[in-house]
Amino acid sequence: FLSLFFSHFMFGKLQRFPLVVAAYAFAHAVADVFGSYSSIHRLYLATFYPAMGGIVGYAVYALVVGIRRRYSDAYYLAAGILVISVAIVHDVLVDNGIVFNPFIMHYGFVGLIFGIALLLGNRFVRSQNRLEALNLNLEKKVEERTQELTEANAELTETRDALWGEMQLAKKIQIGLLPKAPSLPGYA
Repeated sequence: FLSLFFSHFMFGKLQRFPLVVAAYAFAHAVADVFGSYSSIHRLYLATFYPAMGGIVGYAVYALVVGIRRRYSDAYYLAAGILVISVAIVHDVLVDNGIVFNPFIMHYGFVGLIFGIALLLGNRFVRSQNRLEALNLNLEKKVEERTQELTEANAELTETRDALWGEMQLAKKIQIGLLPKAPSLPGYA
């Protein structure tokens, strides 16, 4: 599932190869659960190194794309991929009897996970900084808008008071023009 991570990290979407690798891992897990141990072990030995080579190859491809796009996180990932690549080459040499050392793949995975942890930590810090900047910008916008609304409200109050004064003047003029006690002949 690391290939899915690399695909999403570098390209922002899932590509075909990581989906194929994930399907392979799922099929391998299902066979592991429902198959006999000897047949699964043979399948595992026959497909593990080619699958790991494909995953590392794809990761290197995604990493080259990230470096070309100047992603700062690509360097953390490069360190992790370098560690796991060295571990894979070493373990292949040990498995073929060329080198007589213990397997170190688990150390390679630790190195890869450490690189990914640095990458994710860096992304978290950048996201937090962006969030703080947006929050500060939002507070400034709220203050500006509040000031604009206060000014508009003051203008409306001033206009209302002026209109109210004009209405009072119009009322006085109308009262002055009308007779005090209107009377109509024939009506009491």
